[in-house]
Amino acid sequence: MTFLFSNMSGYFIMMIHTTRILQATGTSMDPDVITAITGVLRIAGTVAAFFLLDVLGRRYCLLLSHVVNATSMLILGAYVFLAEDAVADDNTFANLTWVPMVCVMTSLSFCEIGVHPIPFMISSEYFPTNIRAQASSVCLTGGTVIIFAGLQLYSPMLALLTQPGLYWFFGCSSTVGVLFALFSIIETKGKAVG
Repeated sequence: MTFLFSNMSGYFIMMIHTTRILQATGTSMDPDVITAITGVLRIAGTVAAFFLLDVLGRRYCLLLSHVVNATSMLILGAYVFLAEDAVADDNTFANLTWVPMVCVMTSLSFCEIGVHPIPFMISSEYFPTNIRAQASSVCLTGGTVIIFAGLQLYSPMLALLTQPGLYWFFGCSSTVGVLFALFSIIETKGKAVG
């Protein structure tokens, strides 16, 4: 389930299609600059995860990551929805072109703290040592299939839900991910597993 929420929160789609998504929201930045900034922020998120996972634990990092992602995606969806309906001579959104960039970059960097690494980590920590290799392999294979399916469904989902609807879907999925993490994830930090 953690792989499902990881994918349905939009992390992998946002990571792969960052430039395409930001250009569709009206940013005027060079795609190469967008890619470079994204890479730096993802590295910063990974470094932060290195420290936070052992300080806060897996569960709280996953919660934090889903909360920030849900907030970013819901704001991004609202921005795009309002910008699409804006009157042509309305300059309100001309001064707010930074909003999509901040939402996407915040989402991607905070997903590196929990949404991305936690499913991979707990897939090996939850199982006893006598079946860990096999069970982890099944989880990782299933997770990879879910990621592949999500990436393949991006264009059809975009056509069906529209751009703001897709971001709201990601935000709502992350909100459900918060509830899942609250009630279903067992903390493994500092515990003997296996």
